[in-house]
Amino acid sequence: EKVANLDNEFRVWMQQHQDADDLSEIYNQKFNSYIPLEHSTSDLGLEGVSKLVKPHGYQCAAVRRLSEEGTGILGFDVGLGKTFSALALAAYNKQMGRATKTLIVVPNSVLANWYHEAKMFHGNLDHALFVGFKPKMDKDGVIKREVVKDEKGEPKKNKHTQEIEYQDILVKESAQEIYEKMHQIPQTSKSLIVMTFEKFKEIQMRPASKQKYADKWTEKSLMSDQLAAKQVLGDDVNLGK
Repeated sequence: EKVANLDNEFRVWMQQHQDADDLSEIYNQKFNSYIPLEHSTSDLGLEGVSKLVKPHGYQCAAVRRLSEEGTGILGFDVGLGKTFSALALAAYNKQMGRATKTLIVVPNSVLANWYHEAKMFHGNLDHALFVGFKPKMDKDGVIKREVVKDEKGEPKKNKHTQEIEYQDILVKESAQEIYEKMHQIPQTSKSLIVMTFEKFKEIQMRPASKQKYADKWTEKSLMSDQLAAKQVLGDDVNLGK
């Protein structure tokens, strides 16, 4: 009751204050003037997407947001389609002329899953370069495939077409094959490149690029001077305390 009385007295005092109108305007400008933009949930109109895939409205809205802002985080929960959304974003950016080539870096444990989902999303991977895996071929040069199983071990049916789903049988690439693919990246015409974080770390950067990157992060206080120096000069550098 005492708190309620104090709150009421403060409101009366504020309403009678000579600067009440100015304070009200400042408050509303600061706290009530921002209206979050809600992006359209309508279909993205993507070209070259398989009939097995149909992005949900919330995925379409997220793709538009990330594409228009050029940055951001896709914070969907498990099972809500982060992989398909990322693939849709890459396709949408290319279709809108915002990117010609997209690099996706993933943990080693999910690289095969990205291959299968990308194949399902597009229907083929003629436009993609996966570093680390390749499809297994039979003696006639045809990709070997296997039935996808559901959680009960039964053949899985696609929810849109009700057709049984198949996926390529994958084999790991040799060190030489990975080396050759890595050196294809700068010249390749493929618009989607997927590799593991371990392989991404092996890509060499020019010293000037490292310095520019380090300067930007230290300026934003996202990296210490010591860590920035290590990124540019190596682990042996020591700036002291």
